[in-house]
Amino acid sequence: QVVAANLEVQRGIAAGLGRGGGPRGGERHGGGEQLRKENKAIADLEKELSRYATLVFPAASSDDDSFEVVLRAELKAMRDAFEQQLAAMRARLERELGEHDAQRREQLGQRETELAALRTELDALG
Repeated sequence: QVVAANLEVQRGIAAGLGRGGGPRGGERHGGGEQLRKENKAIADLEKELSRYATLVFPAASSDDDSFEVVLRAELKAMRDAFEQQLAAMRARLERELGEHDAQRREQLGQRETELAALRTELDALG
């Protein structure tokens, strides 16, 4: 934004000089050669400024390689991987809870059978 503002200011100055509004009065007062030199200097500065802007602000020149885009893609990939791990862990938890419940029911059945056998034996003794 600063670079664009500087370019606009320089273009405004060049336009003012072209209309004879500068301190030298433009071509009306014999400053044609000076005006051409200043316009060339401004054009050279614009080229240099845009080159520096590309170096300093690479995201402004190509959005594909910008830090934000890369970071967003990395975070999305990490989020997707985490969601897959979470889904796998939930499935494992459900499976293990089912196995645990089955083992518990089996042990309770065995305990009831053993308890019934002990009561029968106790009644036989008593």
